[in-house]
Amino acid sequence: MKVMTIDVGNTYVHIGIFEGERLTISRIVRTPDNPYGEAMVLGSVKAASRIDDAIVASVVPWLTPRLLNALALITEKKPVLLTSASDIGIEIHYKKEQIGPDRLANALYVKKHVGERSIVVDIGTAITIDAVEADGSFLGGVILPGPHTALQCLSEKAALLKEIELDREETYLGNDTASCLRIGLLRGFAHAIEGLVKGMIEELNWESPRLLITGGDSSLLSTYLSGFNYVKDLGLLGLKAALDTIRSGEHQGGR
Repeated sequence: MKVMTIDVGNTYVHIGIFEGERLTISRIVRTPDNPYGEAMVLGSVKAASRIDDAIVASVVPWLTPRLLNALALITEKKPVLLTSASDIGIEIHYKKEQIGPDRLANALYVKKHVGERSIVVDIGTAITIDAVEADGSFLGGVILPGPHTALQCLSEKAALLKEIELDREETYLGNDTASCLRIGLLRGFAHAIEGLVKGMIEELNWESPRLLITGGDSSLLSTYLSGFNYVKDLGLLGLKAALDTIRSGEHQGGR
């Protein structure tokens, strides 16, 4: 069975093709900003003419219906849109209508592929740091701006601070504006993540949870973080788990 999973973020779109339980194709593209964005997204994986099933998680409202309509033309089943209203078999200790589908997919990854209490750090346009029980129960978390988002805001608000490349800095002492910005944005966010994770673990009274890091900009910070396991396709694997859960519920409900 061939399944497509699509995770639409504000900066990147992550697309996967599963054959059975095996992820055979994984692509990351920039989130399009043109009226034909769905064609670019689907074309990036050179999708076969037939897909058996598909699921989409999206935080970009204008692109969502276009993708669903395009997928409906190449899938055997009506594609699934993962939302807070989806029946995915986990408890959500959060204002349900406000939780993003990407965070739900991450929780499903923990349930299916980890099976241990976990802290999931997802770094993209925003940074989310979420606490998830072994059974996938979502306990809450933290949201921060991502490094590129913070840099863009600074460059727009401060006339003398221009956008720079966020390359690795080995020191804590910058000797020009660019290095000072890089240290602040990269090391600063890494220390913020470590401090917030430590506070979560203490508040929950957890002992040695799994620490997971993922997301389109995770490579910017992962080298500064110790004790974290990087999972490149965490969101796609979580979406596949969500699709399996939803379809299984439909099948049982139809009996």
